[in-house]
Amino acid sequence: MKARECGITHFDTAYSYGMHGEIDRILRLALQNDLEHVVIASKVGMYYDSHGVRCLDSRPETLRRQVHEVLQRLGLERIDLM
Repeated sequence: MKARECGITHFDTAYSYGMHGEIDRILRLALQNDLEHVVIASKVGMYYDSHGVRCLDSRPETLRRQVHEVLQRLGLERIDLM
């Protein structure tokens, strides 16, 4: 990955970057053997509904669910900065 070759170690993502979490899956593939050597920040509480409308939802149960989904998509047990 070119970013890592250039010394980049911090990657920022969010639950809402992509309708179905595509960015997390892409990041996981790009960093697959390097995840332990980078810092990943992510954000939750916003998503797009099936019509592409942006929704804000900061209810605790929503935040917990979204964090869990982000962890699964990235293949991680923890996020450095949420």
